[in-house]
Amino acid sequence: MRRLIFLLTLATLFGLAATPAWAVSGAGYTTVNTAVDGGNHCKNGNPAVNCNIYDGKEFVWLNGGPAANGLGPDGQYFFAVLAPGGQPNPNDGGAKNLSDDFDTFANRTFTVTAGEVSAYAGTHDATIPLIRLAPYADTTNPGGVYIMAICSLADGYPVVPRTCKYDAFKVKAGAGKVQSVLSGAKYLDQNKNGQRDAGEPGLSGWVITIVGSDGTNTTVTTNGSGNWSYTTAAHAPSAGTTTYTIAEVQQAGWTQTGNTVDQSMAAGGASVTLANFVYTVSVPNNAISAVEELLFGNFKDRPPECPPPVFGVNANGIPTMTLVVQDSDTGLAAINVTYTRNITVDIIGFLFGTKDPVTVVGTAIDPSESLGLTFEAVDLAGNVTICDPVLAPLDRATGRPESQTFTGLLEDESKVTVRNGSPGVSSVELVVNGKMFKIAGLADGEERSIDVASAMLPGANNVVTVTARGQPEGTATLFISN
Repeated sequence: MRRLIFLLTLATLFGLAATPAWAVSGAGYTTVNTAVDGGNHCKNGNPAVNCNIYDGKEFVWLNGGPAANGLGPDGQYFFAVLAPGGQPNPNDGGAKNLSDDFDTFANRTFTVTAGEVSAYAGTHDATIPLIRLAPYADTTNPGGVYIMAICSLADGYPVVPRTCKYDAFKVKAGAGKVQSVLSGAKYLDQNKNGQRDAGEPGLSGWVITIVGSDGTNTTVTTNGSGNWSYTTAAHAPSAGTTTYTIAEVQQAGWTQTGNTVDQSMAAGGASVTLANFVYTVSVPNNAISAVEELLFGNFKDRPPECPPPVFGVNANGIPTMTLVVQDSDTGLAAINVTYTRNITVDIIGFLFGTKDPVTVVGTAIDPSESLGLTFEAVDLAGNVTICDPVLAPLDRATGRPESQTFTGLLEDESKVTVRNGSPGVSSVELVVNGKMFKIAGLADGEERSIDVASAMLPGANNVVTVTARGQPEGTATLFISN
């Protein structure tokens, strides 16, 4: 294998798992208001308490806490209409918030006393304890399904979505069929704690399987934000429930860490259980329902990081090379020195399993000779990074320009930097596995980099030939690293 050579003549939602003090208890429903709008606008369910399907958006009213299941605690609340799917966020500015297209949460704030809506002073129509939800934008759901959120302001604003209560309804002219919306996300569980925390990003391109007791057997794929959504087929209301089993398809190199915590939110009479990373969702056959935040978390150990070395001299003027190695996700298990030339090696800060930076310093034994160093950084997951960059002089001596060839380069060692001398060279030609690259028009003292990844081959058998051109006596430094 090619070795590092140093010639001495060269001088990186918010907290879904939070549990606030004032989670809403009881229930809130949607209903019709026949005294204001007349009859026949409810197409399914109990019009007096909990309608499921409406023939127009404007006929949907908030029914704030029937006496049998009143809202709690008493105090100030606001409502919002959301599109199902993705991360539910009833606060203004949420991607799925359909109400904030027309007004702010302050105009949708109401008072609950003894578990029931007792006052409302905004511009929406109201006949207490009912409040008209409209105006709100059209849902993006193909089945015409909406989610109503009711949130307590006891802890202030904005609210944590998990503390709110949700109900599902559908607006579809002339249709009395019911259906359900199942949705969630695939995310990178960065801290491997089995739940999605604030800032953990979604993962695209993951397949989610959905198998139902009604014969459903299908898959969906997460989008660019890591979200997925599935709307069941519309069907006539019937007795009983349908059960869906929802799981993810694993990908090579990843470890499934979540979810071990159930962060789901159910509306419209649906329920969820979670065991062994698989969700079992039960939805009523006679109502519109939705379950959101069916989450799947995975983690992929990254190999240790080995940035380019820093070359210099110590207090005694002896040449040194310094590399700072780190594995911040799993921790370092070993640093194995596999090659040395004219060098002593000090490893500073290494403890088994450390996630902190570790400094590897090589010091020349004979200042008049070249030196070299290669070592492996191994993490606790068994990932190995080889620290083995190249540093070499480029001289444009008198006569015909001479070429230098470097073999045994790793595939990811594709960043080439030229630091021009003074006097320097005018151009540098690179032949990488037979493909030509050129760094032209170099000024004295200039530093320039190119990436030759397009010509690199898998493995550690890459070959780079370098030729410096320009006036005789020009010099430069070549540096190849990952």
